[in-house]
Formats: sequence, structure tokens, C-alpha cells
Amino acid sequence: MTLGKTLDGRLSHPYIEGVNAFINFARAVVNLSGNILCPCIHYVNCYRQSPHTVRIHLLHRGITQSYINWYNHGESRILIENIYDNEMLDGDHMDGIDALVGDRIRGEPRNATEDEKMRHFDKLEEDAKRELYPGCTNYSILKFVIEMLNVKVMTNLSNKGLDMMLELLTKVLPKGNLIPRSTYEAKKILRDLGAQGKKIPYKVLRYFLLIPRLRRLYMSSQRAKDIRWYIDKRVDDGIMRHSADSEEWKEFNLQHPNFALEPRNVRLGLVTDEFNHFRNMNNNYSMWPVILIPYNLPPWLVMKEPYFILSLLIPGPHQPGNEIDIYLKPLVDELNELWKECVETYDPYSKEHFQMRVTLLWTIHDYPRFSNMSGWRTKGYHSCYTCNNEPYSEGLESKIGFINHRAYLPMEHCWRHSWLHNGLSEKQKRSLELQVGKIQEQLDRMSNIILGKHPSNKKRQFIGEPNWSKVNILYKLSYWKNKKLKHNIDVMHVEKNISKSTYGTLLGIEGRNKDTNKAWIDLQNMNFRHTLHLKQCPDESYDKP
Repeated sequence: MTLGKTLDGRLSHPYIEGVNAFINFARAVVNLSGNILCPCIHYVNCYRQSPHTVRIHLLHRGITQSYINWYNHGESRILIENIYDNEMLDGDHMDGIDALVGDRIRGEPRNATEDEKMRHFDKLEEDAKRELYPGCTNYSILKFVIEMLNVKVMTNLSNKGLDMMLELLTKVLPKGNLIPRSTYEAKKILRDLGAQGKKIPYKVLRYFLLIPRLRRLYMSSQRAKDIRWYIDKRVDDGIMRHSADSEEWKEFNLQHPNFALEPRNVRLGLVTDEFNHFRNMNNNYSMWPVILIPYNLPPWLVMKEPYFILSLLIPGPHQPGNEIDIYLKPLVDELNELWKECVETYDPYSKEHFQMRVTLLWTIHDYPRFSNMSGWRTKGYHSCYTCNNEPYSEGLESKIGFINHRAYLPMEHCWRHSWLHNGLSEKQKRSLELQVGKIQEQLDRMSNIILGKHPSNKKRQFIGEPNWSKVNILYKLSYWKNKKLKHNIDVMHVEKNISKSTYGTLLGIEGRNKDTNKAWIDLQNMNFRHTLHLKQCPDESYDKP
């Protein structure tokens, strides 16, 4: 459609006569300011203008094509169709010219789509005027449904919860109320507004395929040579210089000798943590990258940025938490494929094709993420992994304290008989070594649940084994169950947090001090060290002895 053709149609004599007839007809419904709704293609009966301005808009812009029945300007909803000669006018009728000319001259019926739109609009307008119950002037049925569904969205209310609320309101409000009986009926009322459109995904994930990026490591002959460094040039003298010197690496070689025979097979580490965009720590929107590190490379390359493999990118206003299993699923599926089925890859250093396999050695994260990645609790009464399901913890004023530190001392140690720690002597003896047999039994039960072999098929903690907070998807890797070292704690976080708390308490640094009023109140609640109990002043402050 060209502008010239459109203007020729709107400047034709029949169209101008139609505009004049419309303005004269609409003057009967002007408001107190003498304005009427403007049906031009820009204002579409949403804004009022003077009749003169409306006439200019209709001539300059054209009328909304669907506005054939002038119900906003005093015409009856039922369009009376007069029978005229079905004679075609010259040219195409653009910009709603038929709305002012064609249908009123020829009496052509509207099509089914327009009729359906009109019925939907009529129903919405009717709902907007219908009282919620007899005598209710503040709320129409349409306004009530919109606000109720808004409450549902803002509070994350379930469909069942909203159904119960609607059922209660139906009983409470006077008889004859128009409260919808269910969430489904409420949504049907708004369906014609277009508010129930495309669903927004609850979770979003950016996943980058691993196989083509591992093959890319072998595109350079120098890098293909570096991947063999741990075999060709590493000195095995008992000193830890590379991950290949670790006991876990050597143990894995013993368990899977066929994998170890091919030095070009890739061994990966998985790292994850949260970061905020643009260094804005107050931003409530975070990003969780999951990065893979190929440990075949020599030490001076393995931690270089070009060799970090970004596998997952998890955006969202909240951290994934225990639901990180859902996000890890595509990666675990691909790792399983790379373990069970070889991937043909070309090695430019040796100038030959080989069958590449891949394994995941371990994960690296801070202590809170240890819970999400392993399933082991890091909070609450069972967060001590050496205690397992027999914790020696106690609820204090504002936190949970583990007061069994003297149980790890030699039996003859003088502190065991001192009453200064908790008002009691310590007679129990514990070891810092993990109870490997007991933990392995728990791991077996958890892996059986994952594989569907356990009758309970529970997805959360086990009865009698409260240290496991969730099922971990990494156990879908067939070799993961028998690994001795599965998870590594980021040393930087541990050293930083413990050092900050220790020195902050010793030096009395404000904001870094654990020697707080609540810690002193704990002494009073536990009824020992009476000389250190706080004394409350008349102004409700405390005086420390």
C-alpha cells in the first residue's frame, strides 16, 4: 500500500461525506467538555477530542478498521444491515474507509472474526459494569478478578489456595454474588483481554555443549602436546606439583585402568559460585556460572582463563540452591555420554585420530555451596560432617553452637576436667576421621534412590540420616559413587572467613567481633561463668563486667 493510494481514498468525496456524517452523528454523545472519543487509528476510542479535532484525525490518519458499529458514539450494538446494490467501488478501501463508507453504503456484513472480537469486547464491557454483588458500587466482577489474580501472582499463591479463597468469599458475600468458583473460571473472564498468553519459564538456563569445545583443545598441535604433559614430562618424586600427583588421581587410575591407558582422555574439575553484575553487591539479580577445568594441561596453563570451559550460565533473582541438580542435568547427561561412548577426535601433534573419553574428577566451591553440590548439610544441628547423624550441637541465643571441641582432645588433657567451657567436664572421645563405612552405606542408599532401586524413592533426607539434605545428580555418573575425593572446599573462602572472625574477636574490631552481647547472654542461659554475666542498665543497655 502506498501513501498516495491511501490519501486518494481518504480524500475521496464519499469518504469525506462519511466523516462529516460520523461527526454529526457523534455530537449527540459529547461530554460536559464537548468532546467525543476519537476512533482514529492512533487513539482507537481511548482518548477524547473535540469534534473538529476528531474530523482532522479521521481525514489525516483514517478510522480504525474494526470500528464499523459506532457503539461508542450512540449507535445501537445491533448493526442493521440494509440491502443495497453489491457494487464494488474503484480501488482498495484502506485505513478503515469501509467503516465510514463501504458498509454503510452497500450494507456488507462483517466477517466472522470481527463479529467474534465484538462479542468478546461486549462481554468484557458488560463484566466491567456488573456489580460484584447486589448493592456493591466499589467493585465490578472484572475489577475483582483482575485484583485477585494480581494477588495470586505477587504472593506466589497456588491455584488450590486461590480456589479456597474464592470458595470462602462465595459463602461470605451476600447471595447473588458473581464470585468465580475457581481459578479456572477467573482466568476465563480475563482470557479475552489477552492476559493469559505465552507462559514465562520458571527456570532459565544457558547451556553450552561440551563435546565440540573439548575437540577444540586438540585443534592446536602445541595444545595437543601440552595435554600429554602430565605423562611425558611430569616428575613423580612424591611432591605435589600437579593434580596427577594426588592420591585421588592415582586411585582413579587403579579403578579404571582402560581409561588411564589413553593419556589424551580428558579429566575435568567443576567449579561454581555466584557473582553480581557490574560489581553491584546490592543487586538482587545474580548469575551462577558453572566452569569446567581440564586438568591434563601443565600447571602454568591449567588455571589460565583461555582454558576455562564455561558450561552453564544460570541467571535469576535467586540462587539455585538445592535445585542446582535440575540445571546440572544436561551437563551430567553429556558427561555420561563422554564416559560410556568414545568421541572420535583428531590429534594434530601425533597426526592421528583417537577415541576420546572424559571424566569428572571433583568439584570446587565454598562451604555453603558444598551443601548444594554434595547433599551434605552445612547449616543447622547436623552441619558437622565428623559428627554425622550424632551431632553434638546446641541452640544458643541467635545461632547453633558446636560445643564438643574438647571431645577431640587426649583423654588426659587438663581442659577435659575444666568447668570453664560449658560448666561440665568432657568425658566423650571422638575422632576427626570420618566414619567411612557408615558414610559409604549412606551414599549407597542415596545412589540407589537416584537410580530408582530404593523402595522409598525419596528425594530428600533419609530417616535416621539427617546429614543428607538432598539427592545429588552427580551420582548418575557411574564412577562417582566409588570416588574417595568428590568435593573440594575453596581454601580462600575458609581462610578469609575464619581469619576475619578470629582476628576481629581478638582485636575487638566493630562488625567483625564474635564477642557480642548475645554471646554473653548465652553464658547466662547456660548458667555458668557467673562472673561474666551481663548487667542490664535502666536504659535497657548492657554493662559488661
